[in-house]
Amino acid sequence: IENYSQDLEGLIEKRSAEITELKNRLSGILNSITDIVWSMDRNSYRFLYVSKSIERISGHTVEDFYSDQRLWLQIVHDEDRRNLLHFFNEIAKGIKPPDLEFRVIHKNGCETWLKIRSAFNKATNTIDGVAYDVTEEKSSRETIEFLAYHDPLTKLSNRLKMNQVIDDVIQQSGNGEKFGIVFLDLDNFKNINDSHGHEVGDELLVQIALRLENEIHDGTVFRFGGDEFIILMQNIKTVEDVSLLAHEIALLFTEPFPYSGGQFYLASSMGIAVYPEHGKDVHDLIQHADTAMYHGKEKGRRNIIVYQEFMDVEVRNRLEMELEIQKALKENRFEMYYQSIVDAKTGKIAGFEALLRLHHSDGRIVAPEDFIDIAVNSGLIGYIGDVVLNDICSFLVQIRKINPDFYIAINISGYEFQRIELLTKIQNALSDHELPASGLKIEITEDVILENMDLAEKIIVELKKMGIRIAFDDFGTGYSSLEYLARLSIDTIKIDKSFVMNLNNDDRSGKIISAVISLGHSLNIDIVAEGIEDEDQLAFLEKHQCDYYQGYLFSRPLPAPEILKKISV
Repeated sequence: IENYSQDLEGLIEKRSAEITELKNRLSGILNSITDIVWSMDRNSYRFLYVSKSIERISGHTVEDFYSDQRLWLQIVHDEDRRNLLHFFNEIAKGIKPPDLEFRVIHKNGCETWLKIRSAFNKATNTIDGVAYDVTEEKSSRETIEFLAYHDPLTKLSNRLKMNQVIDDVIQQSGNGEKFGIVFLDLDNFKNINDSHGHEVGDELLVQIALRLENEIHDGTVFRFGGDEFIILMQNIKTVEDVSLLAHEIALLFTEPFPYSGGQFYLASSMGIAVYPEHGKDVHDLIQHADTAMYHGKEKGRRNIIVYQEFMDVEVRNRLEMELEIQKALKENRFEMYYQSIVDAKTGKIAGFEALLRLHHSDGRIVAPEDFIDIAVNSGLIGYIGDVVLNDICSFLVQIRKINPDFYIAINISGYEFQRIELLTKIQNALSDHELPASGLKIEITEDVILENMDLAEKIIVELKKMGIRIAFDDFGTGYSSLEYLARLSIDTIKIDKSFVMNLNNDDRSGKIISAVISLGHSLNIDIVAEGIEDEDQLAFLEKHQCDYYQGYLFSRPLPAPEILKKISV
């Protein structure tokens, strides 16, 4: 018995040493990671274990948390404490809530945002979890969100924010409650941009925005785009209230606007629409105020006009197309056509550009230039984008079975590109179809970038991180293309078809194309020439070593079944 007892004691000591070594090893591993790992009693919420990472974000030692069992709750921000307790209460009941973000206050006063993931462990009757620092991620999201909802030049709320605000006002409006919209457009502002440059124009827009925001106390100012502003006036009784505000705004233009080289006297035209008489949603109200404003411009500018029905004959056509788009979405009458992009070195198809078509109820096939602007202004572009992205990815799966190197270039509208949801939508679409990011190339135009340069730059960076390539479409038709090449990470330049089509008639077009190709190659950027229709154009592009060709000479845009048939052969 004595020998057995000694053997048992030895075995216990050995196992204890092994357990101690294992605990030390595990503790060392947990303390080496930056995330906070813990285990707490289910009933008392008392820490049974917490890793040393908590010291960095709190300024307190691990021993402090063991000795003061309420310390972990005290370091949580006052505004977040209730949510965190509710989170743990749900887990204690066996419910698994979604991950929670909350703030922790360091002893020195610094805030850290943590994201917590936790679960109930039945075997130990404990709540175990991990929390990781999302401060930088949250700050980045907030920066992107600010850029998404504000105009980068004037810092005013932008069109996207305006839509949300007016939507909220409509939802909160009771019976008989009214509000007004003033659509302000600067008269002849393009002349200033053309004669003095866009830098002066931008300076003036900033000054105008400051004056409007500082002097208008009965309304909210938004930058609608370009030289257009929207003023929202709430709690009105009659249209005369809005008209009075518009005349007060007109008085702000009696004083000159300064810029670095002097000052300008400016004028504006304004259109007025009132809810609910002139529209019951954002689109109708803005459109009718816009219609009234342009009616005033036609009468000689510097006018303030209240919307009336007789003004909108042209608008009626736009509304009919909007209805057609809605029906086409319901009836699946949008179809993708694809035009091949040919590798100049091999003469083989490298990829395709996706081109949207609408099958009109009257039998016509409508090109995007005839309905995209209406889709954007009506808010339907997002729904179209979802359909398009899904169709393109489905087609990409099919063609990559034939050639795994095929890619599809997608044109993204300014409205879609400026929405931060774009990144998630693309990521989800690729994941759902099990496609690599290299299978997509995003084509953007200068208008897309001009809408919000800072946000565009950030979104391009995120797309590039995902592995998606970026093409600059219609190159050479805008004002500041070279600036964008220097600032943005572009993979491909697409020479606008207008230059290619003029090759046979205009020597300058040839010189421009040659210069663009040389510039692109010096920056390691691929060049695609669009609109190639004859052998002479092709010969010129071959001579100047253009990388890729696209145009009717190779293939017209074709629906997916015809493309599949063509490349299968």
